[in-house]
Amino acid sequence: MPKLRIKKGDTVQVIAGPAKSKGGYRGETGKVIAVYPETQRVLVEGINRIKKHTKVGTSGRGSKTGGIITQEAPIHISNVQLVDPETKKHWQDHVNACPNCFVIVDTTKKTLQVYKGVEPQTLPDDVRTRLWQALEKKMAAKKQPQA
Repeated sequence: MPKLRIKKGDTVQVIAGPAKSKGGYRGETGKVIAVYPETQRVLVEGINRIKKHTKVGTSGRGSKTGGIITQEAPIHISNVQLVDPETKKHWQDHVNACPNCFVIVDTTKKTLQVYKGVEPQTLPDDVRTRLWQALEKKMAAKKQPQA
């Protein structure tokens, strides 16, 4: 079972499914309420809302319970991406647009560091390896002579 990078309380954006204009949730952001690692699903506030019909009954005090309840349903973790909670943008878009954010690549030590202002930001290991692989591909393409 792979390690999940999204934790409870993170802000995420839905990246798959129908668009908002067609009744879906793609492009919407929300806060993670719960993470289910065994099924690789997350529960996001305000996303994938369903109506659940529960049996009507009475409580100990005589009040009625049940009826139609609207609640969030879990969605697969591959359908969401982490976003910067301040700007509501994916961190890669933020780094490209923000003049205070930058990436330092050290090819001799094979390290990558992302800075937001003067503060270094931590990257998940899988993101770091994907970035490094993309950089190596670009460097290899530049070294090969073009015919």
